[in-house]
Amino acid sequence: MIGKQKVCFTRNVITRNNYFKKNLQKYHTYFDQVLVLGVGLDTKFDELDILVDKPIFALDIQGEHIRDIYQKAGLTSQVHIIDADFNQIEQEAIQDTFIKEGLDIQLRTILVWEGGTFYLTPADIFSLLSLVNKTLNVVGLWEIFLTKSSFQMKRTRIIK
Repeated sequence: MIGKQKVCFTRNVITRNNYFKKNLQKYHTYFDQVLVLGVGLDTKFDELDILVDKPIFALDIQGEHIRDIYQKAGLTSQVHIIDADFNQIEQEAIQDTFIKEGLDIQLRTILVWEGGTFYLTPADIFSLLSLVNKTLNVVGLWEIFLTKSSFQMKRTRIIK
């Protein structure tokens, strides 16, 4: 059992990444732009040729740090990261921010939310999704909802 949790978590991340990549490739004709909720350092959006001509935006509380990491590493990304704290987004501000940052609120938009939900309550998750849905022309949502309990696995006692 030593190291099993680490292996399961790594396999989980790889599986999730493949799931989202396959869906983006398979359904790319059904959306015109992508909005990623909590992008982190995810590079899949730069790896897929079918997304080259599509605007890709991301909301992330660590936007400034992510941009800094890319700059220091000499990397570029086609993802336009917008600084956003999911606990403090308001309806009036979100539409203005989207327009100011270049999102076209009329384009067919796919939402991608891979993890990150464990920082929020279920009510906050539904509130954020409702705000985004009211503001954009959302045609779909691909998500992996995780809760804090996802990371509080029961420990197995190892007997030597």
